[in-house]
Amino acid sequence: MRNGFLLLAVTVLAAVLRLTAPGHGLPCDPEPDIYTVRHVERLREEGLADRYLAGWKYPLLFGATVAVLPWEAEEPRAKAPLEEHLEAAAASHFWTRIVVSLVALLGAPITVLLAQRFLGTWGAVLAGLFVATSGLHTWYSVQARPHAPTGTLIALALLLAARWMKTRRGRDGIAAGIGAGLSGAALHSGLVAGLSFGGAALWVLWKERKRAALPTAVAGALALGLVVWAFGLEPHAVRDWHEREANFLKAGGADANHVLFGGHLLRNDLFNGAGFGVLMDTFASLDPVLGVLTAFGVVACCVALCKRSVRERLDRGALFVVLTTLVPFLAVFGIYELSYGRFF
Repeated sequence: MRNGFLLLAVTVLAAVLRLTAPGHGLPCDPEPDIYTVRHVERLREEGLADRYLAGWKYPLLFGATVAVLPWEAEEPRAKAPLEEHLEAAAASHFWTRIVVSLVALLGAPITVLLAQRFLGTWGAVLAGLFVATSGLHTWYSVQARPHAPTGTLIALALLLAARWMKTRRGRDGIAAGIGAGLSGAALHSGLVAGLSFGGAALWVLWKERKRAALPTAVAGALALGLVVWAFGLEPHAVRDWHEREANFLKAGGADANHVLFGGHLLRNDLFNGAGFGVLMDTFASLDPVLGVLTAFGVVACCVALCKRSVRERLDRGALFVVLTTLVPFLAVFGIYELSYGRFF
C-alpha cells in the first residue's frame, strides 16, 4: 500500500508541473519547431494511410496518436469572437501538447519502477522525484515536441527488457519488443532501446534455446514493424524520402561532408566530442543540483559495486539493459558538437 501511494504521489507531482497551462503562448508564440503538429494536421486531412511526411524530421508515432484522438477544430464563422478564432488556430498544437505531457509525466513513475531493481523503496522514489521535478524534463514536457515523452518510452523499454531477462517468458518478450518498437517509433534517439532489446533477446535465446525462438522472432518483428511504419521505410514511401531529401540538400547547399537523414543534416567534421560540453552546460543551466547528484551517484555506484554483498543482490539483467542503452546514447550525442540539450 505504501509503495503504491508513493508511486501515485510522484505521478501527481509530475502531472501538476506539466499540465497546469498547456495552452501557454498559443497560437501566437509556439515552439521553435512544429513538425509533430504538421504531422497531426496532414494526417487528419489526408488520413492515416498518407505517408508523405512519415519520418520527415520526426517519426510519426506522436503525430498519428494525436491525429486519431476525438477532438475537433471547427472553422469559426467570420464574425465569431476573437477567442474562438484563436482557439481554432491553436487546436492541433494544444492537443499535441496534451499528449506529449501525459506521456512524458509517466516517465517519473516508470523511473521509480526501474530504479527499484537497483535501490530500496526510498532511493527509487527519490529517483522518480528527480525526474518529476527536473527543469530540463519539465521544459520539454510542455512543448509539442517528442523528446520528453520519448524518454518515457525508452525507460519503459528498459523496464520491459529487464523483466524479460528475469522471467524469460514469451509474453514478456513480446511486451519488450513492443516497448522497443514504440521507443524507436517516437524519435531517432529512441532507436537506442533496440540495443537493450537485442541484448535481452540474445540472453534469453542462449538460456532457453528453441523454446524462445518463436516469441523472440515475433517480438523482433513487432519492434521492426513499428519503426518501419513510423519512419516511412516502406518501398513506396522511401521514394518520397528521396525526393524531399534531394530538395533539402539542393536548398541547403550541402556537400559530401554532410549526411542527411530524415531532414536532419549532420556534418562529418563536427564529431569531435564537443557534445559532452553541451550536456554539462544543460545540467548547469536547467538542472544544476541534479547534475551534481548524478556525478556523486556514479561515484557511489562504483564504490558500492566493489562490495560482494551488493553485487550478489544486484539485478544484473536490469544493469545490463541500462548500460547497453546509456553508454551508446551518451557516446553518440556526446561526440557530436551540434547536439542540443533536448537530446539528453
